[in-house]
Amino acid sequence: LQTTGGGSVIEATLPRAARALFFDWRLPKDAPADARVAVRVDGGDAVAVNTLATAALKPAGAWNRTRIALGNAGWTISHNGAEPSALKLPATGPVKEKLGLRSTEAATFGNIFVLPQ
Repeated sequence: LQTTGGGSVIEATLPRAARALFFDWRLPKDAPADARVAVRVDGGDAVAVNTLATAALKPAGAWNRTRIALGNAGWTISHNGAEPSALKLPATGPVKEKLGLRSTEAATFGNIFVLPQ
């Protein structure tokens, strides 16, 4: 899947509550330093995932795997198998209906997995 940038969104309506999202993504090699890849839950505000836990991110043009999960302590995010860190998402519980991915630049997404409760 690919977005055209400019805030375009890939969004899916989920059949039941989700507790984890895994997805691979990459920005073009020539993406500006302020390019953002974000996740949006239940139509709320998008949260830029490539501004969080940045030490584990690969450079533009390389594939990253991001994991967003809901555990006992709330939402966490990790990139490329690194230790998870806290993530503030607008939804406080499992995703109720919609989950979206977006980017400010043309980005490529693949291997998108949503795990239920």
